[in-house]
Amino acid sequence: IILTKPVGTGILTTALKRGLAGEKTRKEIIRSMSELNMKAAEVLSVYNVHACTDVTGFGLLGHLSEVTFASKTNAEVFSAAVPVFDETANMAAAGIVPGGTLNNQSHFSRHTGFDEGISSVMKLILFDAQTSGGLLFTVPSDEKDKILTELKNNGIQHASHIGNCLGRGSGKIFIRK
Repeated sequence: IILTKPVGTGILTTALKRGLAGEKTRKEIIRSMSELNMKAAEVLSVYNVHACTDVTGFGLLGHLSEVTFASKTNAEVFSAAVPVFDETANMAAAGIVPGGTLNNQSHFSRHTGFDEGISSVMKLILFDAQTSGGLLFTVPSDEKDKILTELKNNGIQHASHIGNCLGRGSGKIFIRK
């Protein structure tokens, strides 16, 4: 499972609206939200992509749930591997979270298992309702490294391997440290 952009835009745009985020954060998220997913899609067009979605209002785990339920596949996500914008954790810890993120957490938590030690802040980040997020896609494991290299060579610097499909199941997502 690969993700092409950091998460946290919902939390950070909420912070911006409240006058709590600085200029550096504003520029960082505007740059990311303005970046189209077209270049990543072009790179992926020559590979064996099993599933692909963009990460928007339902957050990372909401959109991944759509993939896992449709394919009847369980998955694992390595929380430490998920790219996150600077300041996101601080804002979430301070309770600066959009309502959509809380709705996502309420709805999709029942399909998600969290390892002990995954913080409540990280849970919020993984459910954060994104604006113009990256692509989330699954590929064969033997193509993963080549795809990541090609994405980075094409300017998609935050592309990251964030987890794995685990095989047939009920669509459950397990969040690992």
